[in-house]
Amino acid sequence: MKLSELKNKRILIVGFGREGRAVLDFLQNIECEVKVADKDAVCDYNGEDYLRDVEDFDIVIKSPGVPPHTKGLEKSKRITSATEIFLNNCPGKIIGITGSKGKSTTSNAVYMILKEAGFLVEFLGNIGTAAISCLGQITSETYCVMELSSYQLNEVSLSPHIAVFTSFFPEHLNYHGGLESYRKAKGNIYAYQNEGDFLFVPEGLDINARSRVVKCGIDLLGQESRLLGLHNKQNLSLAICVARHLKISDEVIKNAISKINPLPHRLNLIRDLNGVAYYDDAISTTPDSTISALKSLNNVGTLFLGGYDRGLDFDGLAQLIVSLKISNLVFFPDNGERIFDLLKDKYDFRYLHTKSMKEGVDFAYLYTKKGQAVLLSTASPSFSLWKNYEEKGDEFVKYVNALV
Repeated sequence: MKLSELKNKRILIVGFGREGRAVLDFLQNIECEVKVADKDAVCDYNGEDYLRDVEDFDIVIKSPGVPPHTKGLEKSKRITSATEIFLNNCPGKIIGITGSKGKSTTSNAVYMILKEAGFLVEFLGNIGTAAISCLGQITSETYCVMELSSYQLNEVSLSPHIAVFTSFFPEHLNYHGGLESYRKAKGNIYAYQNEGDFLFVPEGLDINARSRVVKCGIDLLGQESRLLGLHNKQNLSLAICVARHLKISDEVIKNAISKINPLPHRLNLIRDLNGVAYYDDAISTTPDSTISALKSLNNVGTLFLGGYDRGLDFDGLAQLIVSLKISNLVFFPDNGERIFDLLKDKYDFRYLHTKSMKEGVDFAYLYTKKGQAVLLSTASPSFSLWKNYEEKGDEFVKYVNALV
């Protein structure tokens, strides 16, 4: 949607989180009438029936956190998003990055390399600054590195010239209403590309696209990295492929890679206490990502599992846990009991069912042996006990740092 299409229109912003507020600020500079609807926020329309007047508006700008099948949205005359507005009006060069996991690490690596190379670059999107708030300051020389979630991609009808797809496995199925809808939303990052555009993917991820698909193997140019795990080597390799495409020298790339630290809650070593290493991998909210974390560490003695139950299949993760014979397991509700049932008859282990992170950390401190690791990687979202994975990870870090 072009900015000219917003002028003199009645616009309803649905969802008043970080991006919704950025949209409201942005629209102050456009001649239009704006109202805000959010079930829980103090705004023009709230409460259970907060979408009651949606038909009265020419355009709905939906925030990423509002599911597309939310009752009332079907009455909208036209739905768009901040991401779609940005993609259609940005004068800069956009590098869009998505994936079920790895998109934040890859986006950060691309940004760091471009910055090291002296490019004029902005870090925007899901983890960076809300893109629409920067639209007025971006020039044709600006490179915009955008981390894009499936929530943000759901309403777009334009793909970036350079796209990166890091990985794909079931995630956010409740939000999208099923695997195919999730796949379609993710696929929007390349669905509207043409033959002159580029899509970077890992070897082994097969995608049919109109654009030129570049498959990237694992190659860090001989540079050591501070990021753990094969999956992170793949993420960095994707960033290196993009940088080489942009004619950045290997020397500059290696300098940038050497400076990249793990992002918060992504397999971070919090501390080593009495020979026990404590790792925060709160970002891992699916079985596949926890499997990657377990394969990245040696001798995990205690593993934290469970959370909000989205009905995902834990059989593969359970098989790995059994093969590793992890000695101590902490289970959080709602699905901790279901994971426990997959393991209880397979081998002997010590376990704790709890709603308390402090109890879990104290349990790990008491029973994890010297030379082993404690890993928070729950394979499940946090909503049953915490607002989000950041809050869960912060609580883990707090109690680990309080150990003496």
